[in-house]
Amino acid sequence: KTLWKQLKDLVECDQKIASINDEILTAQKGIERDHSSENKGERILKEKQQLVYNLQKDINLKELTTKELKEKEDHKRTQLETVKDQKAYMAFETEIAHLSKERAALEEEILKQWNAIDNLKKELEDLKGDTVKQEELLHHDMQIKQENITNLQAKLVELKQHRTVAFS
Repeated sequence: KTLWKQLKDLVECDQKIASINDEILTAQKGIERDHSSENKGERILKEKQQLVYNLQKDINLKELTTKELKEKEDHKRTQLETVKDQKAYMAFETEIAHLSKERAALEEEILKQWNAIDNLKKELEDLKGDTVKQEELLHHDMQIKQENITNLQAKLVELKQHRTVAFS
């Protein structure tokens, strides 16, 4: 071969090698993005599960507080039965009304939180189904990208051998 033809072959080979290296890099970045997406889906799922758990803890605390308020209210009612003067009677009535109002407000909050938990659980079930499907697609996509990388690396080895032959 002539010198120019060898030089031309070398340049073409180097261009193909650079192109394949770019393709490999692009595929590797795609795999990294897929891993990141997979982790993001898992993180969102865990955050929602943690939110449900925290809401349930808060409900338990409020239910306990409601029970304590009910006990105080009942205790005041029993004390009210033994009161003899009008001022003390009115004071107990006011305290009982206040306790009852506070308990009713807590019970309303509890109902709202149970409703929120039910909605979150439905979202979690939907999200779990979507996450499983998305993970399957991501794994399949990553597998295809990995196979592509393997094929590109084989081509790269072949081109480097060809370059060595063209260089000599």
